[in-house]
Amino acid sequence: MINSQGRRPGLAGGIIKKIRNLINIQLAKTTNNMKKFTLFIISIHFCFLVDGQITFEKVFNHNINCYDYAYSVRQCKDKSYIISGETYYEENYNFNILLIKTDSIGNLSWTKNFEGRYGNSVQQTYDNGFIIVGNYTYDNNLVIIKTDLNGLTEWTKTFKVKGVGYSIIQDNDSNYVISGYTEVSDGSRDVFLLKLKNNGDSLYLKKYGDKGFDIAYDMKPTTD
Repeated sequence: MINSQGRRPGLAGGIIKKIRNLINIQLAKTTNNMKKFTLFIISIHFCFLVDGQITFEKVFNHNINCYDYAYSVRQCKDKSYIISGETYYEENYNFNILLIKTDSIGNLSWTKNFEGRYGNSVQQTYDNGFIIVGNYTYDNNLVIIKTDLNGLTEWTKTFKVKGVGYSIIQDNDSNYVISGYTEVSDGSRDVFLLKLKNNGDSLYLKKYGDKGFDIAYDMKPTTD
């Protein structure tokens, strides 16, 4: 979804609420009648609240000398969960992309770190692996990481899109589509749409926008 003012929209009538300074990632699942939601608290970030009863609640902090942030959580085909974000190492001011896998009731299966930062979006792929969009810290270019089902890297691709990627999906042709924003020379921001082949090679890069700040936070495939 594009928001010209750079604000992230609320979801499903829930409430976005600022949480006090936390250093752990918290994952909770709630039920509300027949509807199921996932709630996650992100260190020094936000919480998505919905009505309902909590069926499980977990806290992850894989290193006491760092801050973990979660930016995306998805339920996998087997009802387990995959979480992406970033790890900040305070002692050396370094960042890594963070990937956390849990079982269906939130128990930790494994944790992986990759070069880069943000890890704004993760999706399970058709081959049961995972695809993550992030950025490199030294030049703010886009980085796409493809892993197998155990979080082991299969390939990594970088693209000179000076900006931030917020969303990644796999289409019906097994290609990948990434959206976010790219910085423009006049100081404004344009939406970008990057399409990749299944092996990560680029198919096209499109940019959309006018004066001001145009940002794509999310996208969905159409039926055609």
